Amino acid sequence: MKWSATICMEECLETIHSPVPEETLSPEEPEELNVNLGRRTLTIEGKLEIKGNDSYSMRSFTPKLELHEDVDLEQIRSTITEDDHFAVEASEMANLDVSGRDISIRRSTTEN
Repeated sequence: MKWSATICMEECLETIHSPVPEETLSPEEPEELNVNLGRRTLTIEGKLEIKGNDSYSMRSFTPKLELHEDVDLEQIRSTITEDDHFAVEASEMANLDVSGRDISIRRSTTEN
């Protein structure tokens, strides 16, 4: 069984315990997102700059999520899809020996 979580600016992070629909984050570059795993805590840091004709704003968020014991920490993956959805996915079967690691963000591509 796989779980997935997605991020949106308004609601931050949905739980990783059950499937959730993807929502748009729309960062300009994956470098504006950082995903880190420390023991069983998943931390996602992000920022979004919004520039208008006469305005500028910057939003940032840092949700932290304690993962279930049955989540396989070695199998956690994060992806930005072609339509700018950000997703974190994990599989069952925990590996309790993992002490921490950074999780790279991939850009998905569709093969024709």
